[in-house]
Amino acid sequence: MIIQRKNINVKKWDERVSLSNEDGIFFHFSWYLDVVAPNWEGFVLGDYEAIFPITGVNKWGVNFLIQPFLTRSFSPMGFEPSQLISLQKYLQTHFRYVQLGSTHFSVGQAVGRTYQCLELNENAAAGFSENHRRQLKKFQAFSPKLTHDFRPDEVIQLFRKVKGEEFLHLKDRHYRMLRQLMVSANEQGKLFQFSVFVEGQMIGSSVYLKIGTKVLYLKGIVTSEYQKVGGMVYLHAEAIRFFSGDCVSFDFGGSNNQGLANFNRKFGAADREYLLLTSNRLPWPLKNLVNRKFG
Repeated sequence: MIIQRKNINVKKWDERVSLSNEDGIFFHFSWYLDVVAPNWEGFVLGDYEAIFPITGVNKWGVNFLIQPFLTRSFSPMGFEPSQLISLQKYLQTHFRYVQLGSTHFSVGQAVGRTYQCLELNENAAAGFSENHRRQLKKFQAFSPKLTHDFRPDEVIQLFRKVKGEEFLHLKDRHYRMLRQLMVSANEQGKLFQFSVFVEGQMIGSSVYLKIGTKVLYLKGIVTSEYQKVGGMVYLHAEAIRFFSGDCVSFDFGGSNNQGLANFNRKFGAADREYLLLTSNRLPWPLKNLVNRKFG
């Protein structure tokens, strides 16, 4: 059954999400979906025994299913194999264009993607590479000061200043969404921010979400000057130390950018895989137009 957002029992939805052990559990909570896909719906079976978020949009009279910004993939939760077939048929018949991150469906063409995840324990820092250890020692020589104040505007402003030219595909609406997600996560008590100061100036900040025993790195930035001398290594190292006491996994979010992926691996993180599924049943010339846009 498809249930519109306004009719979803948020308590039951989030309780079902909480039962999952998926790495990407974060992306499925109602408060997260409300920010990244305000008009989302739920594919719900029974009394929320099985759920899957539907983040479809209608453009030009055509139904699209697009993996939202600030999410990686969605997983069906609580489905039996026969029920999963019904969900897949719904996605294939209801949406003319699908671009979805998942490992549970066979829809269109599949491209392998990776992300990095670190298993947390009291000895997690022992898995840091020698290079990261040197960078950490180098940065600590600047006598950094760490705070945990909630600073959504400061981290976004710094990110745009340092990386704005590189990430021109990120528009004002993307930054507004990121800010709203940070605010919502903070209201839920799920957000932890680490900001580092050198000589009284904030030179970097990183934001993490914690749900149960899982941690997700959401966004972070360090000025170019201090990035070269281990600023981001320091922020992640402090976060790993902080969360190791009661968490079991640290999700770096991952990247197909090999430089960033290697940076994550040097903390001891291992690659994990998912699939980006794409199905385009649109008529020409809309088919070609959408292929160019979403590729």
